[in-house]
Amino acid sequence: MFLDEKRHGEVRTETPSLRGLIAWLETKDPDAKYDYCDPDACLLCQYFRAQGFTSVRVTPATWKCIEQIESDLPDNFDAISNAISTEMTYGHALDRARTYL
Repeated sequence: MFLDEKRHGEVRTETPSLRGLIAWLETKDPDAKYDYCDPDACLLCQYFRAQGFTSVRVTPATWKCIEQIESDLPDNFDAISNAISTEMTYGHALDRARTYL
């Protein structure tokens, strides 16, 4: 969904994609940690918000926000964000994401 913010006063949202997730992860501190179990601040919630979506909620299989009804997560997104606690850093997530290219 693409909205022209200047004409309609709405936020432009980008379609979530593996390449988009990788590009976003490349902007993050690779050593910073995230909490997979935090429904408001997990890696994927942060990514979807960075794409312009609001009131985001993520489960291991789906995501939803104000801008759309509940949808399946894009392929491999849960595998990218879910890891053992010692590997829940943006750098490790980036490495996992790149394996799916």
